[in-house]
Amino acid sequence: MKIKAIGKNVILRRSTADEKSKGGLFIPEVARKQMNEGVVIAAGSEVKDVRAKDRVLFSEFAGQPMKHQGEDLLVVPIDQILGVMEG
Repeated sequence: MKIKAIGKNVILRRSTADEKSKGGLFIPEVARKQMNEGVVIAAGSEVKDVRAKDRVLFSEFAGQPMKHQGEDLLVVPIDQILGVMEG
């Protein structure tokens, strides 16, 4: 089943933090910081600045978490997207 964003909303998959430190130590899940970065899955019809597969930065407490087919996603209004990562 496909998912579609409506209006000025963006659905994204949050990027995950590294499991190991730069020194090679394992970081427990409870100690990993949630990243404010993700990949756009779908953008609503009123969204012109981002497209599917764009990597974006969003504000710390942005969006509404949801599950779709067992996957954790985030629905974020476009005004809480801070920027698109390029390169």
